[in-house]
Amino acid sequence: MRSIYLILLSLSILFLNSCESENEQRRDNNSFLPDNTVDITLELSRPTNANLRFNGGELFLSRDRALGSFEGIYVFRASPTVFFAYELAEPNHPLGSCSIEIDEDRGVPQVNSEGRFEYDCDGQTTLYDSLSGQQVGNSEGFGLRAYTVFPQTNGGQVTSIRITR
Repeated sequence: MRSIYLILLSLSILFLNSCESENEQRRDNNSFLPDNTVDITLELSRPTNANLRFNGGELFLSRDRALGSFEGIYVFRASPTVFFAYELAEPNHPLGSCSIEIDEDRGVPQVNSEGRFEYDCDGQTTLYDSLSGQQVGNSEGFGLRAYTVFPQTNGGQVTSIRITR
């Protein structure tokens, strides 16, 4: 009898782990952003990546530096070991149909006073939260595509980050 319970428990766990939430399925089925592969390592000791050495630091990687991305990648350091990285292609319109302003002085995407990215899409403004990547004001729209960031440490200090998808 005990073996039947173990089998049923194992099957239940297997079934639950194989289910994806509707949001996860929807996120992966964005027809405007095809599947892509990104695998970038940034050494924080390099001058081009110096902005990421401190909390609150941000960096924009153009398509030339972020191979595999569509419009470049925005990277933000939230805390000593927490980094966020987002694809800057607008996820709710065809590729190339929207633009985001780049702050020429800092070389990063323009963030408005409320901490949001502003995209101009055929005369309409679309907003995304710069920390969460979620679209503001439209719960049905896709958020910015997030990349996974792995901080790599040496002696307790982050020395590099790896951005993947």
